[in-house]
Amino acid sequence: MSCSAMREISCRSLRQALLTSLAGLQILTFLGPGALAKKNESATIFDLAGQVAEGDNSKDTLMCETIFYSGLCDLWTKAYIGGKVADAEKIWSKILTKMKDSPSCYILVKKLYQRLESDAPENVTNTSKYGILPYANTLLAATEKAAGPNHRFVADILAFKATHYDSIKDYKAALPVRQRELAVELKATGPESEMTGFCMLDMTYELAELGRYDEGYKLAARVLKFARAHKYVRVVPLAEALESQLTAAMQRKAGPPH
Repeated sequence: MSCSAMREISCRSLRQALLTSLAGLQILTFLGPGALAKKNESATIFDLAGQVAEGDNSKDTLMCETIFYSGLCDLWTKAYIGGKVADAEKIWSKILTKMKDSPSCYILVKKLYQRLESDAPENVTNTSKYGILPYANTLLAATEKAAGPNHRFVADILAFKATHYDSIKDYKAALPVRQRELAVELKATGPESEMTGFCMLDMTYELAELGRYDEGYKLAARVLKFARAHKYVRVVPLAEALESQLTAAMQRKAGPPH
């Protein structure tokens, strides 16, 4: 996951991450643009957050599970597959109303896409009608219409979209989506919220994968400073790991001292 994953963690990009799950994890080793070293091939950074979030009993995860099995998601999927855009928008608006007290809708967005993949009448690819980008863009437009462009759920959907780009190593496409996500997060939760911290770490990851180590380091250091001040125990170890890896990457880039 781009540390995007990170967003999954609080039910988005590494939000629900438990320290026990992260203890001893070498998150990234930046060898150059596009180089991502994985401690476990089956648990890349962008997958880790989702795995942890789905195994967590947090309020947002439980709410997402409840709504997913309520029947509304079945109705939405049928309307979407049937091309009934207006009906799908109305159903999604109802879902958002039921989700209003949840800190995040990320897991629901992820599970709903898995349902769509399962029910679609054709093989789903990235470019198909039922692919992840058309799906994300549809939910994004419907959420902005129902809740406004700066609602926290908009940031969740942008995170889902950016994480997809991270997963296929298209970091150039991921970065502007992540920047928009951050702009929403800043307005919705504030400049030093835990959610903002996770979003910034996602962006740090993408900057590093693009070889922009200096920018990534400054962002990681900024997150680490306010995460320590606010005692965000889920953010601090991630920020420390990224800062350390970026320091090493910058040193390798600079080469041995003369």
